[in-house]
Amino acid sequence: MSLQELVAEQLGALSLRDDPDTVEFVVGLVEEESFEAEDRRSAILGMLEAEDDDVTTADAVDKLLEETSVYQDKVLAARRAAEEAEAAAAAAAAEEAAQSAGNKLSPADEAKRKAELLKASHPQYGYLEEETEADRLAREEAERAPDKALLDPRQMSKKQRKKALEGVDLLALPNLNKAHVDAAEKQRRAASASAAQAKKARDEADRKKQKDDEKRKLEEKRKKAQKVERKA
Repeated sequence: MSLQELVAEQLGALSLRDDPDTVEFVVGLVEEESFEAEDRRSAILGMLEAEDDDVTTADAVDKLLEETSVYQDKVLAARRAAEEAEAAAAAAAAEEAAQSAGNKLSPADEAKRKAELLKASHPQYGYLEEETEADRLAREEAERAPDKALLDPRQMSKKQRKKALEGVDLLALPNLNKAHVDAAEKQRRAASASAAQAKKARDEADRKKQKDDEKRKLEEKRKKAQKVERKA
């Protein structure tokens, strides 16, 4: 049920005037957040041309405003729940994307994985001859830059494989896979924050436009009510 339908139903149930103009006038008053409850009450009583001592009409208006207040609270709660669900879904999707990105091994991690498999399946590589000058230079270069991606063992000579597999602590190398996951998570958070900020700006613009429209309609209704009073 919309607010317009609720107002029309309550006006009819309370034996108050429920024509479209009155319904629109009351809805505008209820949706205008800058009005206090007493302002709404006085404006509706004026629109209905109720006398100061008309307790029955005053009580009916109070009942109407109470029902519309309960309705708006429910609408607000539902809107917040929907926004939270939307944010949770977006976060879950981003988290899944981050995990997918993290599951893809970097070249360095892939090289480490292959080296471990090679060492496990070819233990005889540990009994090769002493390193040459070229092997020594390669080893020293690897020690100076341990964060560089490991070479594919299939591209190494037997001597190079021996030194690569025996002289390097694979567990001590930087966890590049974790770095990719952290970068993806940072990107996800930035995207979520940007989306939330954009949504907030759109909501504020929509609320401002709605308020401006309601104020304009309310002013038109007030002028119309004043004309009716002057004619009377």
